[in-house]
Amino acid sequence: MVNPLRSDRGKPPSTQMCARLVLVVSISFNGLFLLGGSQARREDVGVFKTLIMRDDQGNARLVAGTRPDGSFGFSLLDGKRRERIHFGIDADDRAALTLYDLAEGAGIIITVPKDGSSNVLMSDTQDKGSIALSVLANGSAGVNLSDREGQVRLHLGVRADGSPQIRSHEPDGKLQKQLLD
Repeated sequence: MVNPLRSDRGKPPSTQMCARLVLVVSISFNGLFLLGGSQARREDVGVFKTLIMRDDQGNARLVAGTRPDGSFGFSLLDGKRRERIHFGIDADDRAALTLYDLAEGAGIIITVPKDGSSNVLMSDTQDKGSIALSVLANGSAGVNLSDREGQVRLHLGVRADGSPQIRSHEPDGKLQKQLLD
Protein backbone atom coordinates (compact mmCIF):
# COMPACT_ATOMS: atom_id res chain seq x y z
CA MET A 1 0.00 0.00 0.00
CA VAL A 2 1.24 3.48 -0.87
CA ASN A 3 1.59 5.86 2.05
CA PRO A 4 0.28 9.24 0.84
CA LEU A 5 2.54 11.02 3.34
CA ARG A 6 5.73 9.57 1.83
CA SER A 7 7.02 9.55 -1.69
CA ASP A 8 8.17 6.31 -3.22
CA ARG A 9 11.74 7.04 -2.11
CA GLY A 10 10.99 7.73 1.59
CA LYS A 11 11.49 11.51 1.24
CA PRO A 12 9.09 14.10 2.63
CA PRO A 13 5.95 14.47 0.50
CA SER A 14 5.98 16.64 -2.58
CA THR A 15 3.24 19.07 -3.57
CA GLN A 16 1.77 16.35 -5.79
CA MET A 17 1.69 13.93 -2.86
CA CYS A 18 0.03 16.54 -0.61
CA ALA A 19 -2.59 17.08 -3.30
CA ARG A 20 -3.26 13.33 -3.32
CA LEU A 21 -3.67 13.37 0.47
CA VAL A 22 -6.13 16.27 0.29
CA LEU A 23 -8.09 14.41 -2.39
CA VAL A 24 -8.19 11.19 -0.30
CA VAL A 25 -9.25 13.06 2.86
CA SER A 26 -11.84 15.06 0.93
CA ILE A 27 -13.40 11.95 -0.63
CA SER A 28 -13.42 10.20 2.75
CA PHE A 29 -14.87 13.26 4.49
CA ASN A 30 -17.66 13.59 1.95
CA GLY A 31 -18.52 9.95 2.46
CA LEU A 32 -18.83 10.45 6.22
CA PHE A 33 -21.47 13.20 6.03
CA LEU A 34 -24.68 11.53 7.05
CA LEU A 35 -27.97 13.24 7.78
CA GLY A 36 -30.80 11.19 9.23
CA GLY A 37 -29.21 7.97 8.02
CA SER A 38 -29.06 9.02 4.37
CA GLN A 39 -25.95 10.20 2.63
CA ALA A 40 -25.83 13.91 1.73
CA ARG A 41 -23.36 16.00 -0.20
CA ARG A 42 -20.93 17.93 1.97
CA GLU A 43 -22.10 21.30 0.68
CA ASP A 44 -25.69 20.42 1.70
CA VAL A 45 -24.94 19.77 5.37
CA GLY A 46 -23.73 22.02 8.15
CA VAL A 47 -23.69 20.85 11.74
CA PHE A 48 -23.73 23.56 14.41
CA LYS A 49 -24.85 23.79 18.02
CA THR A 50 -25.11 27.57 17.68
CA LEU A 51 -25.02 29.78 14.61
CA ILE A 52 -24.45 33.53 14.92
CA MET A 53 -24.77 35.88 11.95
CA ARG A 54 -23.26 39.35 12.38
CA ASP A 55 -23.68 42.65 10.57
CA ASP A 56 -20.80 44.71 9.12
CA GLN A 57 -20.13 46.24 12.57
CA GLY A 58 -19.77 42.81 14.17
CA ASN A 59 -23.08 42.91 16.04
CA ALA A 60 -24.98 39.64 16.32
CA ARG A 61 -28.21 40.01 14.31
CA LEU A 62 -29.38 36.38 14.13
CA VAL A 63 -28.67 33.68 16.69
CA ALA A 64 -29.85 30.13 16.11
CA GLY A 65 -29.14 27.16 18.26
CA THR A 66 -29.92 24.66 20.96
CA ARG A 67 -29.92 25.35 24.68
CA PRO A 68 -28.99 23.04 27.58
CA ASP A 69 -32.71 22.53 28.40
CA GLY A 70 -33.31 20.97 24.97
CA SER A 71 -35.06 23.95 23.41
CA PHE A 72 -34.13 25.22 19.96
CA GLY A 73 -34.78 28.56 18.37
CA PHE A 74 -33.89 31.56 16.27
CA SER A 75 -33.54 35.07 17.65
CA LEU A 76 -33.41 38.22 15.53
CA LEU A 77 -31.69 41.16 17.20
CA ASP A 78 -31.87 44.85 16.37
CA GLY A 79 -28.88 47.14 15.83
CA LYS A 80 -28.53 47.63 19.60
CA ARG A 81 -28.35 43.84 20.16
CA ARG A 82 -31.84 43.62 21.70
CA GLU A 83 -33.87 40.53 20.91
CA ARG A 84 -36.89 41.65 18.88
CA ILE A 85 -38.19 38.36 17.44
CA HIS A 86 -37.73 34.83 18.73
CA PHE A 87 -39.22 31.68 17.29
CA GLY A 88 -38.53 28.13 18.24
CA ILE A 89 -39.52 25.00 20.10
CA ASP A 90 -39.13 24.84 23.86
CA ALA A 91 -38.04 21.84 25.94
CA ASP A 92 -41.70 20.70 26.17
CA ASP A 93 -42.01 20.65 22.34
CA ARG A 94 -44.21 23.77 22.35
CA ALA A 95 -43.78 25.92 19.25
CA ALA A 96 -43.65 29.64 19.99
CA LEU A 97 -43.20 33.00 18.28
CA THR A 98 -42.39 36.04 20.42
CA LEU A 99 -42.33 39.65 19.21
CA TYR A 100 -40.82 42.31 21.48
CA ASP A 101 -41.21 46.06 21.27
CA LEU A 102 -38.45 48.58 21.91
CA ALA A 103 -39.34 48.75 25.61
CA GLU A 104 -37.75 45.29 25.99
CA GLY A 105 -40.61 43.48 27.58
CA ALA A 106 -43.92 44.35 26.03
CA GLY A 107 -44.78 42.03 23.29
CA ILE A 108 -46.83 39.32 21.72
CA ILE A 109 -46.28 35.63 22.32
CA ILE A 110 -47.95 33.03 20.12
CA THR A 111 -47.70 29.44 21.31
CA VAL A 112 -48.91 26.12 19.96
CA PRO A 113 -48.43 23.41 22.59
CA LYS A 114 -48.39 19.77 21.58
CA ASP A 115 -51.81 19.27 23.24
CA GLY A 116 -53.59 20.81 20.24
CA SER A 117 -54.40 24.18 21.78
CA SER A 118 -53.18 27.59 20.64
CA ASN A 119 -52.56 30.79 22.57
CA VAL A 120 -51.81 34.45 21.96
CA LEU A 121 -50.60 36.65 24.81
CA MET A 122 -50.15 40.41 24.49
CA SER A 123 -48.46 41.98 27.50
CA ASP A 124 -47.04 45.21 28.85
CA THR A 125 -43.39 45.88 29.67
CA GLN A 126 -43.73 44.15 33.05
CA ASP A 127 -45.42 41.03 31.59
CA LYS A 128 -48.43 41.67 33.82
CA GLY A 129 -51.15 43.76 32.17
CA SER A 130 -52.23 41.53 29.35
CA ILE A 131 -54.79 40.11 26.99
CA ALA A 132 -54.70 36.34 26.52
CA LEU A 133 -56.57 34.53 23.76
CA SER A 134 -56.81 30.74 23.92
CA VAL A 135 -58.38 27.98 21.91
CA LEU A 136 -58.21 24.57 23.54
CA ALA A 137 -58.07 21.18 21.82
CA ASN A 138 -61.63 20.42 23.02
CA GLY A 139 -62.98 23.40 21.04
CA SER A 140 -63.47 25.82 23.92
CA ALA A 141 -62.13 29.35 23.54
CA GLY A 142 -61.53 32.28 25.83
CA VAL A 143 -60.23 35.78 26.32
CA ASN A 144 -58.68 36.87 29.62
CA LEU A 145 -58.02 40.52 30.46
CA SER A 146 -55.48 41.01 33.27
CA ASP A 147 -54.63 44.07 35.33
CA ARG A 148 -51.18 45.56 35.99
CA GLU A 149 -50.65 43.07 38.79
CA GLY A 150 -51.16 40.12 36.45
CA GLN A 151 -54.55 39.10 37.88
CA VAL A 152 -57.29 38.05 35.47
CA ARG A 153 -60.06 40.61 35.95
CA LEU A 154 -62.40 39.67 33.10
CA HIS A 155 -62.92 36.34 31.34
CA LEU A 156 -65.02 35.87 28.21
CA GLY A 157 -65.32 32.35 26.94
CA VAL A 158 -67.19 29.74 25.01
CA ARG A 159 -67.18 26.16 26.29
CA ALA A 160 -66.77 23.15 24.01
CA ASP A 161 -70.55 22.64 24.11
CA GLY A 162 -71.08 26.19 22.79
CA SER A 163 -72.32 27.74 26.04
CA PRO A 164 -70.94 31.24 26.82
CA GLN A 165 -69.11 32.40 29.96
CA ILE A 166 -68.57 35.90 31.30
CA ARG A 167 -66.88 36.32 34.67
CA SER A 168 -65.34 39.27 36.47
CA HIS A 169 -62.76 38.85 39.26
CA GLU A 170 -61.58 40.87 42.24
CA PRO A 171 -57.98 42.20 42.27
CA ASP A 172 -57.00 39.18 44.43
CA GLY A 173 -58.35 36.77 41.77
CA LYS A 174 -61.56 35.78 43.59
CA LEU A 175 -64.73 35.59 41.53
CA GLN A 176 -66.58 38.93 41.71
CA LYS A 177 -69.50 38.33 39.38
CA GLN A 178 -70.53 35.61 37.03
CA LEU A 179 -72.76 37.03 34.34
CA LEU A 180 -73.09 33.89 32.23
CA ASP A 181 -72.08 30.37 33.14
